[in-house]
Amino acid sequence: MITQQKVKELFKYNAEAGVLTNRTNRARSKSGDVAGWVNPSLGYRYISIQYKQYLAHRLIWLYVNGSMPNGQIDHINGVVNDNRIENLRDATRSENRRNSKMYSNNKIGFKGVTRNGRMFAAAIYANKKQNFIGNFSTPEDAHKAYCEKADELFGEFANHG
Repeated sequence: MITQQKVKELFKYNAEAGVLTNRTNRARSKSGDVAGWVNPSLGYRYISIQYKQYLAHRLIWLYVNGSMPNGQIDHINGVVNDNRIENLRDATRSENRRNSKMYSNNKIGFKGVTRNGRMFAAAIYANKKQNFIGNFSTPEDAHKAYCEKADELFGEFANHG
């Protein structure tokens, strides 16, 4: 199990940039280089330590807080390569999903809104089921209802967009 001491031996944390840099030359990188690599399909930065891969944001959490997070790490602003500590929070899987952005294949352009004939339906996924909020004449009205329900159900983890 990786420790805070080991991470601090190997890396320096640049809090302003949200990156770990190498303290010494390592494998294919030099001292001072940003540690690890970015997975092109996911956007997350990975770092290898003793032949094991770690997500950079989890190592940063350990570096700053002294222990690994209890759950997942949620990027508050939704930007997965923004690993500034103020953008990271310990979250359950459900909380992390609640903070997800609108799907890229959304044709309406508003999270939580689908077309229902001539109307626009608002619905939200919570408590392991889809909950119908209502039908509205405009996508904006449906989205407003979705946002209000998301705030009510998810609090600080609500993501409107």
